Amino acid sequence: MSDYSTTPNVLITSVGRRVSLVKLFQEATKNVSGGKVFTTDFLPAMSAACHVSEKSFEVPRVNDPRYLDVLLQICKDNEISLIVPTIDTELELLANVRDEWKSQYQIEITISDSNLVRICRNKRQTSELFHSLGIKSPTELAPDSTIFPRFIKPIAGSRSIDIHRVDSSDMMQSKYLDPAKYIQQELVDLKQYREFTVDGFYTSDGNLICLVPRERLEVRDGEVSKGRTHKGLLVSILKQKLCNFPGARGVITFQFFVKLDSEQNPTEILGIEINPRFGGGYPLTHSAGASYVDWLVSGHFENEKLEYLDSWQDQLIMLRYDAEIFI
Repeated sequence: MSDYSTTPNVLITSVGRRVSLVKLFQEATKNVSGGKVFTTDFLPAMSAACHVSEKSFEVPRVNDPRYLDVLLQICKDNEISLIVPTIDTELELLANVRDEWKSQYQIEITISDSNLVRICRNKRQTSELFHSLGIKSPTELAPDSTIFPRFIKPIAGSRSIDIHRVDSSDMMQSKYLDPAKYIQQELVDLKQYREFTVDGFYTSDGNLICLVPRERLEVRDGEVSKGRTHKGLLVSILKQKLCNFPGARGVITFQFFVKLDSEQNPTEILGIEINPRFGGGYPLTHSAGASYVDWLVSGHFENEKLEYLDSWQDQLIMLRYDAEIFI
């Protein structure tokens, strides 16, 4: 057992409605450390996932200067040694204290290096990172470009908020012209490209263990509602390009537009986003046999060593639905 085994509990932060993720961690933690899974949210009473965890805690908003102090005290008071962040806005904050909390308090935060997290929070820098890995991105357009239609999104956006298709100069708003706040790109023709989220898993040493592409068949509020796993040559191509990914730790979700030929092999791949956290469609990857939750828990509490895995189930379809919690 590792040094963390004396503090057996897990904390999932800003958990919102990620009920499935909480249940997967509950099962894994119970089987490995015998501990419990706790959660935090700004309004725990209104968070479905908080109601299925063993205990939930109210925390300030992420931009509140008290946020880290409150989070640390929760961990100290509840024998928590593993923190799993889930929303983009807290990632950089937690990445900055990752090494300090591990060395001083024996609390491990499952997050990538702070430099990588900063890059992933900036859509323009993310595009540059894809290019450094040998992966194309949609061409960026100058605000005064005459090319339309185009796609505009916030530099630090998430969850598909404030994204826009602009078909002509008449539709351009003045706020879009600020390159420090928005990035403008050529519009990808979805009749030619299909959208994929790829769940990657990296060890604490940065070794790539698994890649699972999930085709996004239907999306609602920025999260996949219908998806399907996809193997083929896409996996081997991405493995070659992403095996040396500086600063990657734990779960990373990549988003791509992919053009496939009649044999379902990729002819062009465009990198769109990188999110160093669990994606909303992760339950599909887990159900296909790539159990990243189990790997995180066993790696943390038992120091289990992992080797590259590609035996997960291909063409598995996930159909998500709404459920209710009454309080």
